[in-house]
Amino acid sequence: MFNPVANVDYIKSPKMNRNLKLDPQSFPDLLRFEDRLIQHMIRFNQSRKLWQYALGMWFLALVYLLYPCIFDSPENWQVVGAMVALTIGIVLLSTGLLQKHILASQRFSPKLSKTLRAFNLTFNETHRQLELSSNIPLEFRKNFELYRQHAELDFIK
Repeated sequence: MFNPVANVDYIKSPKMNRNLKLDPQSFPDLLRFEDRLIQHMIRFNQSRKLWQYALGMWFLALVYLLYPCIFDSPENWQVVGAMVALTIGIVLLSTGLLQKHILASQRFSPKLSKTLRAFNLTFNETHRQLELSSNIPLEFRKNFELYRQHAELDFIK
C-alpha cells in the first residue's frame, strides 16, 4: 500500500498563515542557520577537491606503474606496486567511498533546496545566503535583510 506521508516528494509546501505574527527574535537564528549551511557547503567542496586530487594522484601512479608492465619488462617492485594500486582502486570503487565523497557536494544543494522549501526558504548558492520565499510577508523579509546587513557591518568592525 502506498503511503504518501513516507515519501517526502509528495508533501507540498505549506502556505504561510497571513495572521501569523513573525517574531524578529528569529533573525539571529536564521543568520546562524545560514552560517552553518555555508560551513557545510565549504566542507563538502573541500572534501570533494581533496578526493579528486587523490583520485588524480592514484591514476598517475597507476599509469606510471602499469606502463612498464605493458610495454617493457617490469621489475618486481613495479608489478607489486601496480597490483597494490589496482587493489586500492577496486576497493574504493566497489565500496562506493569514492563516489560518496566526490558526489556529496553535488547532492547537497538539491537536498537542501527540497528541505528548505517546506519552510518557505531557499538557499542562493551564488550569493551564499538564505532567501525568504514570497509567501513570507514583505515587511518581515525587508527587516531580515536590514538585520543581515547590520550584522555584516558589525562583523567587519
